[in-house]
Amino acid sequence: MDKISQPLVSIIILNYNAGQLILDCLESITKTNYDNLEVIVVDNASIDESHRKCKEKFENIRLIENEKNLGYCEGNNVGIQNAKGEFVVILNPDTIVDPDWLTELIRAYNRYGEALYQPKHLSLNEKSIFMSAGNMMNVFGFGYAREKGKKDVNQYNMIEQIGYASGTCLFAPSSVFKKVGLLDADIYGPSVPRMFGAVNQRPEVTKDNKIIPLERYGVKLMSMGFITEEEAALVWRGPMLFKAMDQMLRDVQWGELDYLLMDLPPGTGDVPLSLAQKVPIAGALVVTTPQNISLIDVKKSIDMFERTGTPIVGMVENMAFFRGPNGEELEMFPSGELDAYLDRKKIAKVARFGFFNSIAKGGEVGIPFMEQNVDSPETAEFKNLANLLIENYQ
Repeated sequence: MDKISQPLVSIIILNYNAGQLILDCLESITKTNYDNLEVIVVDNASIDESHRKCKEKFENIRLIENEKNLGYCEGNNVGIQNAKGEFVVILNPDTIVDPDWLTELIRAYNRYGEALYQPKHLSLNEKSIFMSAGNMMNVFGFGYAREKGKKDVNQYNMIEQIGYASGTCLFAPSSVFKKVGLLDADIYGPSVPRMFGAVNQRPEVTKDNKIIPLERYGVKLMSMGFITEEEAALVWRGPMLFKAMDQMLRDVQWGELDYLLMDLPPGTGDVPLSLAQKVPIAGALVVTTPQNISLIDVKKSIDMFERTGTPIVGMVENMAFFRGPNGEELEMFPSGELDAYLDRKKIAKVARFGFFNSIAKGGEVGIPFMEQNVDSPETAEFKNLANLLIENYQ
């Protein structure tokens, strides 16, 4: 696995007076045959100076010093909140890892997708003896370490489902720790219900008249398309639009979210202007196709965001090309003035997507492209874009 194809992995080690154990753990990580990683040591107010020794010996680690002992869960949460990786590993400080451990965990993820993973755990003192061959649950609901104390003769050298993953070494995509909501602000042409496979679905309402958003693929969703029929036209003017948008923002039981994404309609109409003026937007990600006819509208949108003080995250160039029979990139539209405009405005082009039939089909049938194409270059591009947003707005 070359470095270009290696997603960033954040390794979080919670330390409390671990002494030489954490130094040995970090030393083993330096021998990992996986280059694209960051190591975050979260110290729970140690008094043995082990955290400072870690930083002295391993300068590239990120050291976070808590003022008091926050305990195991909250201490690890501090690390997760500061992690930048596409994947997160929670690793105990008294653990030694093999050189290929991350490569194997990534391989398992690429095969089975979003889940929690753990490798088999062997004794530090007797490396042929299991500490755990996967944690399981008994009939009474209590957890136990399978095969603990028994000899490892490669009987568990396969990927299989277990009861739960141990915090000794827990691997997961960072997305499982992020809470995301998506508000479809295109009142006249809502597309989120179809693209997420939720056509004709209706949200529930609580006793205090709060709307419970639908959830698909780990994302909380709200759209006017959940309230009206797909073929019904909305003939609303400004005041009605403002009321509808306010209700979807204020009266939806979003819960705690890390990110609320708003899919705005094109142009500078009532909805995007009202949101830009009344909602504290962290940043705007603008999407366009390459040709000038699309750029005309995009320029107006960017001007509106600039006037309302909304930061521009960057520009996504969509449907920029399609692939020919030999894999070459062929332009779909005449190449316009997009690049020159971005240079003049000092706006970064943060992603560039071609026209791919499988992406279009995914939107039609309501199954996100990334769910079915884990290893594709396009999925990697989508993930890079998501990671850029996380890095800038965590």
